Amino acid sequence: MAHGLRVVSHSRTLGVVFYDLPLGTAAAQGAPSLSPAIGTLGTLCGLPLTAFGRGFCASSYAVSRVLYHMEFAGLPPQTVLADFLKTLVRFVDRRIIVATPQGAGRARLPGLPSDCVALPPRDGGFGLLPVVEHVRARHAVLAVRWLQHMHGSAAGTYVPPWTAAATALVQQLHTAAHPLCVLTMQRAAGGVGPAADGCAIFGQPVAATCPALVRLLGALSYLPPVTILRPAVLVPGPWCFALPLWGNPVLPCAAGLQAGGLERDFPALMALPGLLTLGTAVRCWEALAAVRQLVASKPAGALGPRLARRCTMQYKRSVLRPILRIADMARVPPELQSGPDAAAQFSALLARVPAAWRVAASATLHAPGGAASAPPAPQMDAWRNARVGLR
Repeated sequence: MAHGLRVVSHSRTLGVVFYDLPLGTAAAQGAPSLSPAIGTLGTLCGLPLTAFGRGFCASSYAVSRVLYHMEFAGLPPQTVLADFLKTLVRFVDRRIIVATPQGAGRARLPGLPSDCVALPPRDGGFGLLPVVEHVRARHAVLAVRWLQHMHGSAAGTYVPPWTAAATALVQQLHTAAHPLCVLTMQRAAGGVGPAADGCAIFGQPVAATCPALVRLLGALSYLPPVTILRPAVLVPGPWCFALPLWGNPVLPCAAGLQAGGLERDFPALMALPGLLTLGTAVRCWEALAAVRQLVASKPAGALGPRLARRCTMQYKRSVLRPILRIADMARVPPELQSGPDAAAQFSALLARVPAAWRVAASATLHAPGGAASAPPAPQMDAWRNARVGLR
């Protein structure tokens, strides 16, 4: 029992097996059986249908019997799926579902290309539903629905429990995880889909024991990159203070610099606990003003050990302890344990952000109420989610 609920290794609901086992294990193969669809194809073989009719009937009466299970239990193993797709093509092309060995030694006229079979007639195809693409599209719809509910739902609207559970799992992967960071995950090699070993948030892999979350995150990699739907509305204001730094498609880039990739270009800063928003970065940078002035007053490379130690002590007193709440230097990456090095990294980070956005965050910091005057996180998330989309 956990929190009054009985915990089991697996459960079957509406024919779908939900489990907490690593992907790929024998017990975790909860993919649906394809025998109902193949049996329906056998029945359809006896009907006098054209190739177009067989394509539509295969989609409507056979494939439809397993789509629901594929959506919630995932696609079957690759070998099983490949055999099923070949069976569908054979049915549409030759009205057979089993490859007969009698014709193996005889020359046959080439049949329909499998790519053409799965196209609609208006595009030169024969009406067969593209199974893999359709299931991936269903997963993508669930993923987008999840994003719409991640901290961005209007007050009073119903939030499905599964979206809250998925959000909590993502936020446990990395302290910097936020609603929109899942849209900036790097695609697999070739840009086709998620990596074979699963997905990762800021380098932290998603546990294989959560296949539903792996499917959700993987589906996002099949979608086009996110875009700003209403760029004219992105006027800097108090909301800039709470803007996430890492994996944020809304955060623009200073003119002449490459956009995005802050988490890739500044891994040491990202590893600092507590450095999550633009406002915190501006606050740290302003607190390092004395260090930056001292470094700038000396020629490059002429900062002696005594002044370097002085800068580091100032860095600890003004940034690490009061702002980031770090008392143990073991929690600070080696690249940021020196005051001059930290000042240089913070300056390089904020140089990637437009000046107007930095000024807006600084103005909020120095306004009456300080950081408390910034919009609350749920309001910020709803504002951001309404301005990004997929085209």
